[in-house]
Amino acid sequence: MMRPITYFPITTEILAENDASFTVPDVPANAPHLAGIDIGVRRNDWSRGNSASVDRRYSEVVDLRELLTYQFPTLIMSPLPRKSSVSDIETYFSASDAFAAQRHNLQFFLNEIACMPEVIFFSEWVAPFFLDPRDTFETGTLLRMRAALRDLRLATHPFRECSKRHRSFTEYTANKIAAKSSSLVRSVAGFFFSSKNDDSATDGRGGDGHPNGGGSVPVPTSSSSFTYDWTYLPPSAKSDACAWVRVCEQLARRQQALKASARSFEKYLAALTHMKDAQLKVAQSFENYEHTLRSSPALDALGGEYHLAVSMIDAVTQKEREYIERKYLNMCLRLGFEANLIDAVLDAVDVVLGQYQFLSSAQLMNTRDRTHEEALLYTQAVSRALLADYRDRYKFFYEKRMRNLVREQVARPAIECAAAVQQVMKGSALLRVVQDAFFTEVNPTASSPAAAAV
Repeated sequence: MMRPITYFPITTEILAENDASFTVPDVPANAPHLAGIDIGVRRNDWSRGNSASVDRRYSEVVDLRELLTYQFPTLIMSPLPRKSSVSDIETYFSASDAFAAQRHNLQFFLNEIACMPEVIFFSEWVAPFFLDPRDTFETGTLLRMRAALRDLRLATHPFRECSKRHRSFTEYTANKIAAKSSSLVRSVAGFFFSSKNDDSATDGRGGDGHPNGGGSVPVPTSSSSFTYDWTYLPPSAKSDACAWVRVCEQLARRQQALKASARSFEKYLAALTHMKDAQLKVAQSFENYEHTLRSSPALDALGGEYHLAVSMIDAVTQKEREYIERKYLNMCLRLGFEANLIDAVLDAVDVVLGQYQFLSSAQLMNTRDRTHEEALLYTQAVSRALLADYRDRYKFFYEKRMRNLVREQVARPAIECAAAVQQVMKGSALLRVVQDAFFTEVNPTASSPAAAAV
């Protein structure tokens, strides 16, 4: 059975003028492995329009992001997980869930790159990607994008072979299965392969690398334990590589904490669902009792009060649901985005470490020439620029996002929810009834058999 192709509508509007206020980003251009390849970092052309609405597939945006990482290795690019991976199996139980997750991922990615003028104004792919109508895009821009990706993947293949992330055979095999299989097969594959990865992850070694240390330095990875060998690197490059390893270790610990926090909020949302079910059962029992009371004319007024109680319970439950569910679900999504963003940082750093590993390989020990020296200088230049982006942009905005998360998604919703519930209760007809003096007045004949008779 053929699956329908899903297109996501994307609306673009350029608010800033494409003028000299933005300068060409300082991307190291002396990479020997990219000789003869035009990576397309130049002022792009928004002159044919600064706004458009286009339809793009999720995988096409993923390809655009990959191109941007090749164009700007000195920038930490916002994450965009691929459509099918083992990590999605536990969360996406239906096509609608997967579609919603893709939509959220796209929204996060587009919001982030919209704040990166280097990408918006100096990638030759961005303007046509967001301006070309579907027919023009499929017959022109998309074909050129895929050809460029093939060239860049081939040119960087030796470095990617030295990558220490996403290299586990079990993870690779499981992801291949996940990309082209039914949900049942993905679930089975995820169970077996994730259990193997979890077992291997427990064997990983910890510890911080020392800038002056030699030999092998442990580094955290996504699935299993690997070590880098800096034996043949010059001291300055070795110190730089070891410093990045320590950054990776810190980020890996932070990522684990973020994922644990997201899981806690998910459990809390699940508990809220059970609590709502219990509240609905209480309201239903009150409603049933109301019908019983109204069956007797003498107790019709009391039945009316139970009706007001049901209305108040429903109103309070609905108001709590509006605030807590919406905000805490967004909290889960934001925490997940931050965890994925750490993956993007680790991937960017892994490119630098992979290049250092390649240059330090024993095969190159006796074949160092001018090309090798140029490659080393290029890697160090990329590392310095990436460190600046990590400190000045990623860490700065990470702190702002997390502070905003606490204030806007936890503290403020709690205050607003309490105020809204209080307002609902103040306007409740039941509250006006129970505060009425007649309601609390004691009838001295209420205990007599005649008064109590129905």
